[in-house]
Amino acid sequence: MQKDQNGIWRTGKQADVSFPSDGNEKMNTVESSGFWFEHRNNVLIDTIHKYPFKGDYVDIGGGNGFQLKQVIKKIKPSRGVLIEPGYDGCKNAIQNGVDDVYCMTFEEFEWEAFQVGGIALLDVIEHIADDVEFLTMLQKKVPKGTLIYIMVPALPWLWSKNDEHSGHFRRYTKKSLRQLGKACSFEPLHVSYFFSYLTLPVFIFRSIPFHLGFIKSITKKNSTNQHKSKGFIRCILKIFGKLERPMIQKKIVPFGSSCLGVFKV
Repeated sequence: MQKDQNGIWRTGKQADVSFPSDGNEKMNTVESSGFWFEHRNNVLIDTIHKYPFKGDYVDIGGGNGFQLKQVIKKIKPSRGVLIEPGYDGCKNAIQNGVDDVYCMTFEEFEWEAFQVGGIALLDVIEHIADDVEFLTMLQKKVPKGTLIYIMVPALPWLWSKNDEHSGHFRRYTKKSLRQLGKACSFEPLHVSYFFSYLTLPVFIFRSIPFHLGFIKSITKKNSTNQHKSKGFIRCILKIFGKLERPMIQKKIVPFGSSCLGVFKV
C-alpha cells in the first residue's frame, strides 16, 4: 500500500461494488447544499453526541468525504479516516479537505495501525449482497467496544427505480436492522426511522409510478435534482428536519424513508 500522486493511499486493486460508476461525481455537486444530505448529517452528529466513541473514526464507503469532514469539524475525533473503493470519490474527498483517504475495501485497510472507536456505514450496506457476511467480517477487524453508526434506506414498500439505479439490494425496517445486528452479535444501542416527512412523497412520486410501470429509467439530472430544493420548499423541509431531530433521539419517529442504527461490537 502506498500513496499516489493525489495523496490517496491505494493497494492497486479495483473493488467491485454495486454502485453507479459516476455516483460519487454526481453527488459531489449536491452534497454540500442538498437538504437531504444536510439533514442526514445533522442526524449523524446528534447521534454521535448521544452515543460518543473514543479514538479514531472511520467512514467506510464515505464517498466524497462530505460527512466525514463534518464529523471531523464538529466531533473532533483523534483521526478521521475515509475508506472509499471509488477513486473519483477519493479524489473529491482530498479536494474537499479530507487528509486520510484510502482507496480500497475495509478488508484491505490496516486496522492495526489505528485506534478505532467509531465506524460509519452511511447508506452502504444496502449495496452489499450479503450484509450479514459483510458486517461479520468487519467485526473481526475492529476492536471490541467499537461503535458502528449505520444508516440505510427504509421500508421495502418504498422500493422504486431509484433503488435499482443506485445498486440497492434491499430496503430495511427497524425490525430487520435489529435482526441484522443480532445476526452479527452486535449490541443494539439505538434504532430509529428518520426522514418521516419524505415517506409519503417518495411513495407517491417514486414507488407508485414505478410499480405501475410509468418510470423506466433515471437520468443523471433527475438523480441529482431529487436532492435539491430552493426557496420556500427548502425552508419547509428545514423546519420539518429540525422538528424531527429530537424525536429521532427519543426513538419516537413511527416511520421514515431512512433508518438509523447504532451498534456496539
